[in-house]
Amino acid sequence: MLIVAPVLWFCLEALVASRFRPPYSYAHNYISDLGVPDPGTFEGRAMDSPLAGVANFMFVSQGILFLLAALLLTRAVPPSPSRRAFRLLAIGYAVGYALIATFHGSEQAAANGTAKFHVLGGAIAAICGNGALIVAGSHLRKTHGHRIFGLFTASAGVVGILALVLLLIDRSSSSFNLLPDGVWERGGCYPILIWEFVTGALVLMIARQRRAGEPQHN
Repeated sequence: MLIVAPVLWFCLEALVASRFRPPYSYAHNYISDLGVPDPGTFEGRAMDSPLAGVANFMFVSQGILFLLAALLLTRAVPPSPSRRAFRLLAIGYAVGYALIATFHGSEQAAANGTAKFHVLGGAIAAICGNGALIVAGSHLRKTHGHRIFGLFTASAGVVGILALVLLLIDRSSSSFNLLPDGVWERGGCYPILIWEFVTGALVLMIARQRRAGEPQHN
């Protein structure tokens, strides 16, 4: 699940972006622009995404796969406040992406008042997803044999939160325009995807090593 989720994301994101009109910009467009089903213009961005349904499936599947993987991973961890917090944040992450896929950042959504639920979903997904990594990383750093991976995990979450803070500053200030909004948004989203892939690969590697060390029975 941890490996499938980011691979599926990047493949579907590229597919939907290839059909987006006008040509999709990974730097200037928001990721959720891909999921807007109705052509139009919103906040100065023209959007026509024929494969919007595929993008919204991408959002929902990411949240569900992350949540299922989190629940399975934490089965091997003794009960603790960190485990409980990680699970709750994983639930929040899945709920956030469900809201993003259901309510869109579009002209129509702004007119009918549902755009606020899209913004809420984005905030929940971003805070909970990166928060989950920070909680897990802080716990792992205290565990013998997992300190380096714990540092990597916590750092990924911190990078994500920092990118989102800079996005908010960029949007609210005319004097701060270091990078386009799409870059900041991806800085808040992609670290989670990278963490998923690395963690999934490590889990598979450890499992293979343990199986190789087991006695062979005829």
